[in-house]
Amino acid sequence: MYRPTVGGPPVRIARSTWKTNAGAVVLMALLLLELAPGGGVAHPGPSAISPHKLPIRSLAGPLVTPTAAPLNASPAWGNISASQGSHPPGNEFGRSVAFDPKDGYVLLYGGYTNHTYLNQTWTFSRGHWTELFPTVSPPARDHSALVYDARDGYMLLFGGANSSSSLNDTWTFLGGKWTELHPSAAPSIRWASQMAYDSGDGYVLLFGGCDLVEMNDTWKFSGGNWSQILPAVSPSPRGDAAMQDDVPSGFVVLYGGTGNGAGGAWAAILGDTWTYHGGTWINITFGSSPSPRRECGFAWDAASRSLVLFGGSGDYGLLNETWSFSSGLWQNETGPLAPSPRTFPLLSNDSADGYLVLFGGVGSDPVPFNDTWVFEQVNASASATPNGGSVPLDVQFTSSVIGGFGPVVYNWSLGDGSFAALSGFDHVYRSPGAYPARLLLQDRFGSYERFVLPVYVVGPPAGPLSLSVTGSPNVGVAPMNVSFVASAQQGQRPYSIGYVFGDGSSAAGPNVSHVFERPGNYTVNVTGSDSAGESTRASVLIVVAPVLNVTAQLLNLSGMAPLLLVYSLFPVGGIPPYFIDWNFGDGTTSSNQSGQHPVRAAGNYVVTASVVDSVGEHASFSWAVSVHAGPPSSSTAFGWLSGAPGDLVAFALGGVIVGAIVYGIARGKEGDGTDETIVGAPDSSGPTAEGDESSLTPSKPPAGRTQP
Repeated sequence: MYRPTVGGPPVRIARSTWKTNAGAVVLMALLLLELAPGGGVAHPGPSAISPHKLPIRSLAGPLVTPTAAPLNASPAWGNISASQGSHPPGNEFGRSVAFDPKDGYVLLYGGYTNHTYLNQTWTFSRGHWTELFPTVSPPARDHSALVYDARDGYMLLFGGANSSSSLNDTWTFLGGKWTELHPSAAPSIRWASQMAYDSGDGYVLLFGGCDLVEMNDTWKFSGGNWSQILPAVSPSPRGDAAMQDDVPSGFVVLYGGTGNGAGGAWAAILGDTWTYHGGTWINITFGSSPSPRRECGFAWDAASRSLVLFGGSGDYGLLNETWSFSSGLWQNETGPLAPSPRTFPLLSNDSADGYLVLFGGVGSDPVPFNDTWVFEQVNASASATPNGGSVPLDVQFTSSVIGGFGPVVYNWSLGDGSFAALSGFDHVYRSPGAYPARLLLQDRFGSYERFVLPVYVVGPPAGPLSLSVTGSPNVGVAPMNVSFVASAQQGQRPYSIGYVFGDGSSAAGPNVSHVFERPGNYTVNVTGSDSAGESTRASVLIVVAPVLNVTAQLLNLSGMAPLLLVYSLFPVGGIPPYFIDWNFGDGTTSSNQSGQHPVRAAGNYVVTASVVDSVGEHASFSWAVSVHAGPPSSSTAFGWLSGAPGDLVAFALGGVIVGAIVYGIARGKEGDGTDETIVGAPDSSGPTAEGDESSLTPSKPPAGRTQP
C-alpha cells in the first residue's frame, strides 16, 4: 500500500523573535497607535510590529449605548504544551480527531509510528490529554475518517489502513465505548477519505479517499446505514483533503487534497473549493484562496462562526498559514505567532472549552510533533455608566472577559489625560466636552480586543429633541435585509435610540440592520431619548414582497411546419411591474404574457422566456423545438437536443420528442452576477408529450453570501 512521503523542503517564513515580554511590547504599540490623533493607524514598515487585524475601524458617529461592542477582535494561537499537566499522546501521525459533544471532549484515535499502527483512544478536555482504555477498540489503523453524527447521537469512525490492507469497517463511539456496526452496504476499502456531518441535509457525508488510486464517490450515513449518492457533477478524485460543515450556510465545504493518482502514485496537489448541499456539488473556486495544499487541519470555530484552516503540505514545502472561510469567501488570518510549518496537523473544535485545539503534525525532519496549541479569540465587553450628563459627571467603567488565557492586561485612556489599568473603576469628569474613553485589553497569547466608549459632559439643552430615520432599501423581496440610520438632534447628549420593527423584533442603537423574513407592510417605530429624559418618535414604512414565482408553459415542442407554438408565462410575487421577453429562435420576439406564434420553416429552434420585476428579481426558461417539413423519420436513433444551463432540454427517439429534462434554471438580481442553479428532474409526461410547464420559486442566498 502506498504511503505519502512525509516532509519535503521546509518553507522559511520570516517572523519576529519574541521574548517573554512580547505581549507587553505589542500592547504598548497598539495603545500608542490607538491614541494617535484621529484614531488612525499607520501602515507598519518591515520592522514595525503588526499584530493581527489593523487598522482600527473609524467611528461614523457617537456611540449612544452604555455598553460598547469591540472595534476589532483578533484570534491568536497559543502553545499550551508546557502547561498541560499530563503527558500528551506520542509523536505519531495519521491520527483521527473530532469533537464529541455528547461526552464533552475532543476524541483522538489511531495513528502510525515506527512502522507500527496504533489503536489508542485519547481525549482532550480543559487543556489536558487523557488516554482511555476501552474493553473493545477498532483494529489499529491510521488515516481513518472520524466525525460526530448529530442525527444518530454518536461519534462515527470509518475506514483507514494498516499493515495488511485498507479498511472499510464502521464503528461508533459513545460514553467511552467503541461498538462495531455491520451495515448491509458500505463504501469500498479506503484511507484518507473526507467525512463531515452535513447539518443542512441531516446526515454524515463521505467523499473520496485512496486505495490504489484516489476516488471521488459520494456516500451518506444515516440511521446506521450507508447509501451512495450519485450527483450530476463531482469534485475530481482525491485524498487527504479538508472537509467540514459550514454551520451558518448549511453547506459542506471541501478544499484541496491530492488527486489524479494512477497506480498509487501522487500526481497533483489541489487548491479548489467545493460546496455540497442536497445532493449537489458546486465548484466555488474564485478570488483569494489558500494556495494548493494537502493534509491540512480544518475545523469549525464557533467563536468566530467560520471555518479555520491551518498548515498542510504545498507544492513548495510545509505551511503554517491560518485561513478562515465564511460566507463563501476565504481570508488569510495568519498572525505573528503560530505553530511551526507542518503537515498532518490535527485541528478540532473544542466547544466545551471555547476554542480550537491543534495537536501534532509532521515537520520537515520528518519527525512528528506532539505539541498542543489553541486558537482562541478573546470575547469581552466594556461599558460606561452613565455615558453622559452634566458636570461634575461620575462615570463607572466596567469590563469583562470570556475566554483567552490570563493574565489579561487592561489599558484605559479616559480622554481627559487620565489612565487606568483595572477591569473596573469610577472616574469623575469635571469639565464639559466629549471624551473618547478607550480600552485595549490583551491576553498572554496576543489575542486582544479594543473598545471606544464616548462620554459626553454637557450643559443645558440646546433645543427640543428631534429625530429622523431612514431605511434602505424600503421596498424589496423576502427575506429582506434593511439598514436603518437614525439621527437625533438638539436635546441633551448622549442620545438613546431604540427600534421596534413590527415583526416582533427590536434593536437599540442609531445604525442597525434587520432581516424581514416574511412578506408584508411593516411600520418601523423608532424612539429617541436624551440624557435629560426627553423623548420623541419617528417611523418608516418598509414594504416586503413575496419571492418572485413564475410559471411558464410552451405547447407543441415538435411537429410539421407551420408549427403553432402556444405560450404562456404567469409571474406572481416580486415587485411589479414585470418585464417579459419571449424569443422564439426564428428572429421574432414578444413581450406578451401569453399568445400563439407560428414557426413556418423547418429546423431546430431554442425558445427562451424571461421575466424581470422592478427590483431585478428574475427567472428564465428555455425549450428545444423541432420543426420538420415532412413526416417524422422512422429511425430509432436516440439522442439529446443540445442545451445549456437554464434550458429545458428535450430528448428524441426516432425524430419524435419523447421527454424533457430541466438542465438548469438561473435566477437572481439582473446583472449582479449572483445566480443560483436549480437542477430539475426528467419530464414525466411520457413519450407523447408535446409541451412543458416549468415553475420557479427563487430563494435568496444567505445574507452576505454569494451563491455560486
